[in-house]
Amino acid sequence: MQRRRARTHEHAHLARMVGRRIPDLDAVVIDSEERVAYCIAGRERSVVITRGALAVLDPRQLAAVLAHERAHLGGRHSLVLDVVHSVAAALPGVSLFRVGATEIGRLFEMCADDVSVRGQGRRALLGGLLALGGHPAPEGTLGGGGGLTARAARLVSPPPPLVRLGVTVLLGAVIVTVLAGPLMCTLMD
Repeated sequence: MQRRRARTHEHAHLARMVGRRIPDLDAVVIDSEERVAYCIAGRERSVVITRGALAVLDPRQLAAVLAHERAHLGGRHSLVLDVVHSVAAALPGVSLFRVGATEIGRLFEMCADDVSVRGQGRRALLGGLLALGGHPAPEGTLGGGGGLTARAARLVSPPPPLVRLGVTVLLGAVIVTVLAGPLMCTLMD
């Protein structure tokens, strides 16, 4: 977990050095043609977006993409993912933790999508995701690119409220299992 945090901290520092903060966006803009938006958690958390992304997003799509990234920061998704990845690395033989880490990441993408949709609408977020094309965010950051096809399908045909409630309950259960599993193993020894 320390190495992951150190990479994140270094990336945040570099992004702020090479990028420029745009107050109206409350984001750091990096001069790159690549179409990427992501967030960096930590002490000096930031949303980072490239000039290439700004060039392809209309104002509503931009607002939706930024809302998605801010939802990751507000939900402290990176903190949970750091713990889950650490448990998975510490117990590589237990596939539940490895698979759980991947699935929790996917569920957090859906959660951030839902927050963005509530504020900006499905069409704006879907258009933003498609305009960005699902380019992956740098390692150690949270980005909205993962599982683009599934996320787009979910935005086009959203699940009914009971299914969304089930996903929320499932996310909570997986997090509790992943976090409490090692503790239970320790107590049983």
